[in-house]
Amino acid sequence: MKTLLVLVTAFLLVPYCEIAAQDPVRNAIRENEEKAERKLVDEEVAEFLVKAAENRLMNINESKLAVLKGATSEVRNFAQLMIKDQMSMLEDIRKVAGERSITLPEGVSNKKREGQMDLSEEAGKDFDEKFIKMMESGLERDLRLFEDAGDISDEDVATLVKEYLPSIQSHLSQLQSIKK
Repeated sequence: MKTLLVLVTAFLLVPYCEIAAQDPVRNAIRENEEKAERKLVDEEVAEFLVKAAENRLMNINESKLAVLKGATSEVRNFAQLMIKDQMSMLEDIRKVAGERSITLPEGVSNKKREGQMDLSEEAGKDFDEKFIKMMESGLERDLRLFEDAGDISDEDVATLVKEYLPSIQSHLSQLQSIKK
């Protein structure tokens, strides 16, 4: 079982190791800045969508680890819910970005990748505690990001915010209940 866990963990992290020399988030930001200079994309919309996409990717990856390594059924069940909901949100973010020719990252930043690798090294109760702490921090960051995006005038971004802000609040509330 331990060998299987190591293999699955490695499988989840391989795409990030392959691009270690490059930061996919910085690359996406750079491409969008170039497009914004040529008036091809709205820089504010692009910045929101890049951050929102990266946060989804991070939550999905951390949750996949939690499904495999979570010590409690509460953590594993929460992780499964997060994977489902975050994938749905990521799909909608990709759709909006695609309609606007906005480049999204294919992975998380190098810094966040390091955090995920640190999480993957934990086990048992320590894993659950670190997962909860990381997820709580991420959801609080998402909450601020989506609340701030309410000022963006793009209609589809406003729809994303309206649709997913309650979900983020609910996930945070559920996580805080598990934490107790």
